[in-house]
Amino acid sequence: YNICMAIKNRIKELRQINPNEIKANPKNWRLHSPFQQEVMQGVLDEIGIANALIAYEKNGELVLIDGHLRQDTLKSQDKEPVLILDVTEEEADKLLMTLDPLSELAHKDDSKLLELMDNANVENDSIKELLSIISRSENTEIIDDNNDIDDFDEYDEHIETKNICPKCNFEWS
Repeated sequence: YNICMAIKNRIKELRQINPNEIKANPKNWRLHSPFQQEVMQGVLDEIGIANALIAYEKNGELVLIDGHLRQDTLKSQDKEPVLILDVTEEEADKLLMTLDPLSELAHKDDSKLLELMDNANVENDSIKELLSIISRSENTEIIDDNNDIDDFDEYDEHIETKNICPKCNFEWS
């Protein structure tokens, strides 16, 4: 990785566009559950549009890269902000593959999350349910600068296996 390399700005323009005029990306691999759609509608109802769709131009058409759930939710909206990128189809595919997973790699700071949740005034039931799910998450990793690697419990190699893959017999807990 070359830190001296100048990073290109690939944003060509920001346009207000009817979401029906943007082609959903046929390569989109992310599927959105009805619950996710309800939460998105709740956020839009409580806050409004606070983020832009991301699209690129291909053969005279705008093709969506990011924001499929918002696009689906806002089909009846007259105009929506869209960042138009100057990227090739190959580059658009890389963005499609990496934007959501990249954000999922972030660790959670539970104390900050709980503080945000304690101070939040949420009206929508779907958003409340999402926050409840987040607060009950068992896969919580607390980031604390005071933790030392030596503070963690040691485990021997005899860990009880809870799961076995029926195809390959791989075991994990």
